[in-house]
Amino acid sequence: MQVTVGLQPEDAARVQTGMAAEVVPVFTPDSRLSGVVQGATGTVNPATKRLDVWVQIVAAEQELVPGTAVSVEIVLEKHTGWVVPRDAVLRDAKGDYIFQVTGSKAERVAVKTGIETDKYTEIIGSIDTKRRIVTVGNYELQDGMAVREGAPK
Repeated sequence: MQVTVGLQPEDAARVQTGMAAEVVPVFTPDSRLSGVVQGATGTVNPATKRLDVWVQIVAAEQELVPGTAVSVEIVLEKHTGWVVPRDAVLRDAKGDYIFQVTGSKAERVAVKTGIETDKYTEIIGSIDTKRRIVTVGNYELQDGMAVREGAPK
């Protein structure tokens, strides 16, 4: 089974044959299907003003009815990092950083940022995965200040 996806022309150069994709039928969002990019047209579709890309569905548990509206996410890049709420990452003249809690004190930890969305930021650095990361009120902290933890959301 194959779906046709319309890409904005400026995004098409980033998509290549063999990239992984996730296909989600619009009216059944819990039904996620794995796919692989099979190819793309080299011209803009005159009807949609987008470039057509074909995604092959891999081992679909259910068949899609022809014409079904779908949302598709194509994996452009893979690498290792930690994902934190965007508000956890702070920036100053020294660079990007987060605060982790050591005992009851805030400890500044330098990080590098990667992919960012409106809600999350990827961070890379010497993170201690056993310690909590401050996400609220962190902009008021300084290294070594006392921290009071609230109930998790």
